[in-house]
Amino acid sequence: MVIGGAVGAGFSAFEAMFYVVNNTILQGDFHGIAKFYLEWRLLGAFAGHITRAAGYTAAAALHTENNKFTLSSFLNADFIIMFIASIVTHYINNSNDVHKAIGIIDDSGNFSHSSWIIFKIGLVIVEWLVLLYILRKCLYQVVQRGRYQSGESIGYTEAVDSMGGQLSARAEMAAASAVKITVMGTAGAFKGAVWQSTGEKQLAIGRGDGNTFKLPENVAGISRKHCVIKYTANGWVITDLNSSYGTSVNQVKLAPGVEQPLREGDVIYLGGAGQAFKISYKS
Repeated sequence: MVIGGAVGAGFSAFEAMFYVVNNTILQGDFHGIAKFYLEWRLLGAFAGHITRAAGYTAAAALHTENNKFTLSSFLNADFIIMFIASIVTHYINNSNDVHKAIGIIDDSGNFSHSSWIIFKIGLVIVEWLVLLYILRKCLYQVVQRGRYQSGESIGYTEAVDSMGGQLSARAEMAAASAVKITVMGTAGAFKGAVWQSTGEKQLAIGRGDGNTFKLPENVAGISRKHCVIKYTANGWVITDLNSSYGTSVNQVKLAPGVEQPLREGDVIYLGGAGQAFKISYKS
């Protein structure tokens, strides 16, 4: 995100330099360039190219594999959302049709400076709200990995709160480094079913073909590719696959696409409390 913001700031600086050269040297409009910096660049410095580039760069980095960018780093919901949002906000900022529609430019071509300032402030707020979507996921990933390395595991809400100095009670991390794991259905379609990881390192759950636990089509709240439990360098983890109704561990909803370490006794809920599984590392 920091790298993306720096790239956006650099592009914005070169763009501003072009306007300065064009207005002062080529056109001699010193008054116009002063108004440009006060009304356009001063407000735009708080968002614009900086927040747009920071957003989709962070989204791509969030989905790297072994710290390397792959095709999946860009073909995921987070990157697509942030990239489309940057295109839309950039269009809104530059479009004369939009400016006319909201009264910044009237039918005679007159420009309302007060309307423009209000518009820019509103756009800055919108762009930061969009950036907050990916910022929360990035903060969660940073804190969650740090807690994991220190032997602790926390949920999504707890991780985000901790960044603001409001860290709630922490749960101790169980020995998730054990290769063998048992996933037992405790409620729903797979109640009583048991899956053990002997010789396997992945358990996919959903309504679609190819899932280890394939739930019936008539089960509400379950996506075709809902979640996956797999063994990684960090031990056994669960990842929500951008399911419609979400995945929770111990009633803490997971952030889509972010790995959550699993510990002894964890209870996984899919789309509510109707479908539940319990984790065990005991032989």
